[in-house]
Amino acid sequence: VGVVSTQTYAQAFLIAKDDKTAMRGAYYTALLIPPIGVASMLVGLKMKAMVPDMLPVQVFPVFLMNNLHPVLAGVSLATLLISTLGTGAGLALGGSSVISYSLMKKTPSLMQSRLILFLILIVSGLFSFGALGGVILEWSSLSLALRGSVVLFPLLAALFLPGGIKPFFVNLGIIISPVIIVIAKLFWTLSFDPLFIGLAFNLLMLVMGYEKRHMRSKNE
Repeated sequence: VGVVSTQTYAQAFLIAKDDKTAMRGAYYTALLIPPIGVASMLVGLKMKAMVPDMLPVQVFPVFLMNNLHPVLAGVSLATLLISTLGTGAGLALGGSSVISYSLMKKTPSLMQSRLILFLILIVSGLFSFGALGGVILEWSSLSLALRGSVVLFPLLAALFLPGGIKPFFVNLGIIISPVIIVIAKLFWTLSFDPLFIGLAFNLLMLVMGYEKRHMRSKNE
């Protein structure tokens, strides 16, 4: 859900040299995600059992320093720093692109784009300090839920059912599904991620939009 719904990955595919290169990159990404995810999960479970009160942002660096040779730990920490900077830069670029080209105007000036990018980086940096940095996983989970509920099914519908769904239902799902997720996150105690509620509502809206148009075309 996260890979399909994140603009950073879409931009990487769109700027590829050709379609074959983009497809190869997508296949390699699909192969790498499962083993990296499983390894990260095992590290998290081990550190949770050993040090249950540790902040999430400290888990992986502490694991590297305590379980690897100092040289390997140093190389791993340097790699982690570089990947963190790269990820932050990519997400900031995606956010600034959405604000500059979708919310403001289609041809923003270079100064405007750079200013928006700078402001996004400043706000993101402020969130990483103090108590807010300790709930990084909760912020990340909420971000994934909001992004996935809004983008995933409408994007798939646009790719595989172009023009097949009434726009009213698409817009309704895009607007209401993140609201449902925020309400569920704040006021409900669920045994599962509220992302699935947002996805289910958005999918329901798309099905209703498709059925309405399909039935109307039959009647006509």
